[in-house]
Amino acid sequence: MNTQTYLDGLKEYANRFYWRRIKESPFRNEFFDYLDLNHDAYIRATHEERTEIRKLIRHRRLLFPQRYMAHLLFIYARERALEKLRSTGDEVWLLRGLIAVSMENFSSRRYEDAYKAYSLNGDSSLILAELYVIAEKSGIKPDQRFKEIARISDDKQKGRFGGSPMNLTMSVDGTLGRLIIERRDKGYFVGLW
Repeated sequence: MNTQTYLDGLKEYANRFYWRRIKESPFRNEFFDYLDLNHDAYIRATHEERTEIRKLIRHRRLLFPQRYMAHLLFIYARERALEKLRSTGDEVWLLRGLIAVSMENFSSRRYEDAYKAYSLNGDSSLILAELYVIAEKSGIKPDQRFKEIARISDDKQKGRFGGSPMNLTMSVDGTLGRLIIERRDKGYFVGLW
């Protein structure tokens, strides 16, 4: 699938979010299936195309449906990619989770009314650390995949509370490295899972 077709598909889903409830499982699973089948389109995209994808997802105006997409990307990384990585040990789920986090790019707002149905404490950094540790436990060496997706991730936009842009957040040398060590040593994060 080419990038424009992928972007058009994301826009179509965003428009459909307006008419459907975010918690509708069949619709949510349909969106997740779309991400599963087309995750490589984000990797093959040019820098400008990936910027456009992230802009579509980040764009927030009152009642604008794209804001749900950012949240669903976070949920996809947490509930689909992470759980499939845990159960199958297949590296493709690590890649899909990293792509979803890169696309989400600190855009979901997990404390708005639309998101109160989910027990979400923490942010994408915790998902990244969890993906890393579960990949290691599955016999995968995740460093290369993290570097690969960090190279194509945003290098400007920071999270709502400041911090580093996504490309640096995916670096295991900084804060993420400390989270990975905590997750390995303690086996969990306080307030998450």
